[in-house]
Amino acid sequence: MGRQTEAFKKMHPEQFSDSKIIQKGKLDRNFLDFYFETLTSKGLDKAFEGFCRHIAEVEICPNLLPQTGPTGGGDSKVDSETYPVAEAISALWYYGNGNKAATERWAFAISAKKDWRTKVKSDVAKIAKVNEEGSRGYTKVFFMSNQYISDKKRADTEDELRRLYNLDVRIIDRTWLLDKSLKNTTNVEIVIKSFGLSDSFSDEKQVGERDYRRNQEYEQIENQLVSGKLKPSQMVSLSQRSLVLARELELSKQQIMNLIERNNRIAKEHGTSVDIANSIYDAAWTIYWWYTDTQLYYDYYKEYEKITLEDSNVNFFKNLVTLWTNLYSLSLEGNDIPLDDHTTRLKKKYNQLINDPSKPNTAIEARASYQLMRLFLGDTPNDIVNDMIQIVDDSFGHLDLDLYPLSRAIQEIPFFEEAERYDELFERIVTIMSEQKQKSEASIMLAKRGHSLKEKKPYESLSYFSRALMGLYNENNKTYLITVIMEMGEVFEKVGLFWAARNFYYYDFCLCLNQYMKFGKVFPALFISAHALKFIELRLGHILYAINFDSLANISEHLYPEKIESKDEVIDNFDYILAIQILRTPYEVEKSLGQLPAYLEEHGLTFSSAVMKYELGYYDESILDALNNNTEAFDDLIRKCKSQPALEQLTYLPWYGIEPSCLMETNLLGCSIELNISGGYEHGEVEIGATILATLESFFGTGVANELISLTGKIEIELCYDADCKSLIKGNIIDENPNVILISFKDYDSTDIITAQSEFADFLIKLIGMVSAIMFPFGSELGKIEKMIKNDAAFDRSQTFPNSVFYGMETLGKNTFSFTSVIHDFEVLPMKRTKKSQVTDANFIEDEIEPIIPETVHHGMSPEDIDLKNVSNANIITSSIINVPLWNICDWKGVLFMESPSHAVPPVLSLAFTKTTCKNIFEDWIKDIGHNDSKNKIGIRIVKGIDKKHPYWYRVIVCQLGFSHNGMKNPQIIAAPVRLHTMQPNSDANLKKFERELQIVKSFSICPSYFQDISAQPQVFQDLMIHKNLESIMICDACDVQDNDWLTECAILPTDDPIIPPGKENAPILAIIKRKNIGDDYGK
Repeated sequence: MGRQTEAFKKMHPEQFSDSKIIQKGKLDRNFLDFYFETLTSKGLDKAFEGFCRHIAEVEICPNLLPQTGPTGGGDSKVDSETYPVAEAISALWYYGNGNKAATERWAFAISAKKDWRTKVKSDVAKIAKVNEEGSRGYTKVFFMSNQYISDKKRADTEDELRRLYNLDVRIIDRTWLLDKSLKNTTNVEIVIKSFGLSDSFSDEKQVGERDYRRNQEYEQIENQLVSGKLKPSQMVSLSQRSLVLARELELSKQQIMNLIERNNRIAKEHGTSVDIANSIYDAAWTIYWWYTDTQLYYDYYKEYEKITLEDSNVNFFKNLVTLWTNLYSLSLEGNDIPLDDHTTRLKKKYNQLINDPSKPNTAIEARASYQLMRLFLGDTPNDIVNDMIQIVDDSFGHLDLDLYPLSRAIQEIPFFEEAERYDELFERIVTIMSEQKQKSEASIMLAKRGHSLKEKKPYESLSYFSRALMGLYNENNKTYLITVIMEMGEVFEKVGLFWAARNFYYYDFCLCLNQYMKFGKVFPALFISAHALKFIELRLGHILYAINFDSLANISEHLYPEKIESKDEVIDNFDYILAIQILRTPYEVEKSLGQLPAYLEEHGLTFSSAVMKYELGYYDESILDALNNNTEAFDDLIRKCKSQPALEQLTYLPWYGIEPSCLMETNLLGCSIELNISGGYEHGEVEIGATILATLESFFGTGVANELISLTGKIEIELCYDADCKSLIKGNIIDENPNVILISFKDYDSTDIITAQSEFADFLIKLIGMVSAIMFPFGSELGKIEKMIKNDAAFDRSQTFPNSVFYGMETLGKNTFSFTSVIHDFEVLPMKRTKKSQVTDANFIEDEIEPIIPETVHHGMSPEDIDLKNVSNANIITSSIINVPLWNICDWKGVLFMESPSHAVPPVLSLAFTKTTCKNIFEDWIKDIGHNDSKNKIGIRIVKGIDKKHPYWYRVIVCQLGFSHNGMKNPQIIAAPVRLHTMQPNSDANLKKFERELQIVKSFSICPSYFQDISAQPQVFQDLMIHKNLESIMICDACDVQDNDWLTECAILPTDDPIIPPGKENAPILAIIKRKNIGDDYGK
């Protein structure tokens, strides 16, 4: 055992064999030499043949057939020969000359005769003859003898036989057999078993507990490797693991060298650049600490150095620094190593890594790993420790930076204690690691609690997960972090927050992909997140995103080094759902999708390809052939396809990236947020839009549980690229339309990514503030938002993980999902149709459900069987009829009545405002319902007699009357902001006239009007007139207000003192006023 091996074993005894030799075996060279000499006299010729074949199997080639004929070669003229083996299997051998022996035919002749020369000539002649007559195809002959043969005689005989028979002849004598027999315990066991020797010749070993487990795993791996049933990624992983187990078992040096060679070979043939680098590093590490060989270590060092210098992977650099410290130690022992040259190259690489502003995480990891190297370069303890302190201070938020190596270094190397600030560094590391450990333990508890609540209480689960996030954001808890982020994505999806779900899955995918690219490790979340992304992108309508994530999922599964249960059903399901989504594509878009069928076919999505062909006017030949060329059957197949239940999951219409605009939507706490992108998408517009919506969804993710329901039904966000934008990104609310936000941005500077990330994060916080102000225009909800931030860690979950702008585009690039980039090389199939196919032109949406008007109002708490705190955001609706922020600035002052004396046109009820922005209210209505409100979406109530002191006063209320619903499939929360105004006339003449006209014409119209001041003539905006049905308005006396008319009830205030005529002393309005006065008015 070498010096460094002894030292390393003291530090890490768990990485070495824990078995003990109780009694040393008695088999030595002298005894075996005598034994080989007397083989023939003992009649052990057959046993010798078996021994030679077994020793050849481990030292020359493993694929040997035993000779089954009589002694001396039998009819085959050989004592053993190789049999053909598939290259895929022979590549996994780690002993002998495996690769060539698998494809060539080698003959073995074995003899214990003293006259070896005559015997070898005779045997080779017979082999050559059978080779010629029987076309055996032997290319090499091994002659194994128990006799001593001098090098000169052996060489002369080999040369002579090669010339005579054109065969590669190799003669193996007793010296070789003795060397190989005693080389390791495996070969000693071959000797003992072959000749039936006593067990006393074997070492008596007490197998340790660790070695027992290692042996079991090692044998299992070796059996798996030769099974021929492994994926390439599995072969790479198992080969690497086999080497680790073998060195921990302290197998012989030759066995280890063979395993190293196999590991390198498999990595080069089946692995990635990271796998290849890891195999070289493992080889160097194993040789230095377990099997000292200076030259071989140096060879591997140079190979690893070459890989590192040509790559930007900081993990390669960290490993090279480690190998350099070993090289430094070897150079001190007088070995001829040009250390200065290697040091110069390493320093140059270091400077490249720390001076790249686009990779701040890489820089700090490189700085941390370089500190130990400075120790050997003569830097002072003070300088090194000062830099270490700075690195520790900068370490927060760096996922791949592990402080453990630094903590070990300052404890185990006395040199650092000489620094003036050593104690300060020590205490900082102790504090950080201690806090990290405490936070980690608490976060794991929170994560487990979140997991247990995920199905039944999703919002509560989300709160626990959110609180766990930052405590897991470190190197030691990376696996937990990945799992929590994945589960949060699942919860977001469950509660209808699809953009947050999408970006949390996306974060996990990019994190796992970067871990693979950096360390070669494949987390299961890599393909699980990709599968989740492809389906959620389908729901959001982003077709190319879905297809690409499907491909990435398949690639990720291929990379995973363990067995994965079959996903055939899921894959087919994706193809089928994608086809349904494609059928919803508008004809004008389909005209530009001629390359899509070939693209889909290339990705193995055959049914979707057939559907796209159908939309272009073609019948897929393979499917048509299966239908016996029956086009009607094909049409019926498509017809059935478009009406499948999966359609319910497709939230939005398909979008490909060739359309002139992109509308991205979410329903958040009842508010419909629409983000519109116009123009090109080459500047990352889609990811910025996704990040904006995901951030808002993430922040307000637990809003339902905190009883937050938006008072604003709709927010519009316009996102546009502006190369001249003074800030990276900025936004502002439009004064005239305070539910509209304009956002402009420019390309970020990738060389200063930290600044860009900081600017973008600051903007998102401001955006959350803007949206909060629009959704909750009254201060009463502020306390709930503060509670959500404090108790549910709303900012922790919304600041990093939903932001796909940087982790998404930096990992996969801006053009990965670009239509032009991914489809431009595929064959174009011209559009044959002149319009959408009749089969697929039918409305894809379910039969429209008529809006409902609640007939019964329940007061008090919600029914016990309905848990409103778990309602999905998809089932929360805030009416957009009353745009609260817009009404707030329009200053509604009253109503005007207008009618035609001839009753030629319906009477008009005009809402009068003192701000011209009132036009925006009606413009929004017209955009939503048109100039004819045939569905009675806008409801109007007029309640008379609300004040007995002022009998002509009445109150006007405007609100949404009918509400869309989900067919009663799940509980819904519907928030209906109302706007009311109390009119204070001195007579009821105008109102009565309007009532009479209504009864005559049976309809009416509404429009806005504007008063510059109360005494001026109003300006009526007749171009914004909306026709209304009689059913949408109700005019009644306060004493006749019914308890089940929720809209009329909303017109009643707790301060009202209504006129109650005799006989109506028990009018429902009195109970309504009482209920409102005691604050028991729940459920509206």
